[in-house]
Amino acid sequence: MEENEWLDYKREWHRNKVELVKDILSFANTAHNKDCYLVFGVVDKTFEVVGTSGDSNRKNTQQVTDLLVHQPLSGDAPKIRVETFFIDDKEVDVLTVFNHLNVPLFLTAKSDFQGKVIYPGQIFTRVADTNTPSNETASDSVVESLFRKRLKLDQTIYERYRYLMEHHDDWTYVDEEGKLLYNFDPNFYIKIDPLDPEEEKHKIHDGDYYG
Repeated sequence: MEENEWLDYKREWHRNKVELVKDILSFANTAHNKDCYLVFGVVDKTFEVVGTSGDSNRKNTQQVTDLLVHQPLSGDAPKIRVETFFIDDKEVDVLTVFNHLNVPLFLTAKSDFQGKVIYPGQIFTRVADTNTPSNETASDSVVESLFRKRLKLDQTIYERYRYLMEHHDDWTYVDEEGKLLYNFDPNFYIKIDPLDPEEEKHKIHDGDYYG
């Protein structure tokens, strides 16, 4: 499969940790709702499997997670996982960047290592098979699409309801209106109809119990 906006092949692991962070942020800041994959040990274009067994820069899930959580990120670090697979008797590492909703994600302070720099406020993304260049930031149109993803504006009303209902603490019961109201958008509410007399008789009240 050729590279695209959720798949990237690397012959070897990054020698520079800033470059690794940049590539992960590029995958986190995608407008689609798919998990993304960095595949190490496979040559781009030719798909030759060279493996990663001799790569001194290899990292596991914990090492990559530690790298991310120690970055001055604007929000929670994206969830990742590193797994190793055998292809043609060679080890290939796959770094999964799970779909991240709180985008755009960027650094709030400068990060540099061995000549590579990420500046505060720089937004990296991936369009088709290409990441934002190191000396640039995402275009206004891409940033707008990321905010649409963050605000769930690219989802159906049913998908948004399902998402909002998972956040129980963001709802308030309004007694005089008989409904649950979403705290951040009054257009989302759940109407609670009173029980009819027959249903009320079978309702379990405080103090009711069964032995």
